[in-house]
Amino acid sequence: MNNDTILLLKECDSGLKMAISSLDEVLDVIKNQKFKEICITSKNKHQTLKNEVDHLLKEHHLQEKEPCRSRARRNAGKHRHTRNRLCQNQRAEPRK
Repeated sequence: MNNDTILLLKECDSGLKMAISSLDEVLDVIKNQKFKEICITSKNKHQTLKNEVDHLLKEHHLQEKEPCRSRARRNAGKHRHTRNRLCQNQRAEPRK
């Protein structure tokens, strides 16, 4: 495995961790059941990809990459905003 592939794999690992964490944060506040199911399906797909990436990293004796702390802090603020917006937008059922 060449160095560029290793770097890309580690970035994917970091991004998948952030995506799973972000979905975990908003799942508790989503009121619309259909939207919640879509988010759960998305989280499960991300977790499946994460498992595949973990397998590849272990297979090649590589360390996982943790998400950048400054990026995680920036995203935490965005998630609070998103979570508040989801709470407000999901109070009424969507039109059919």
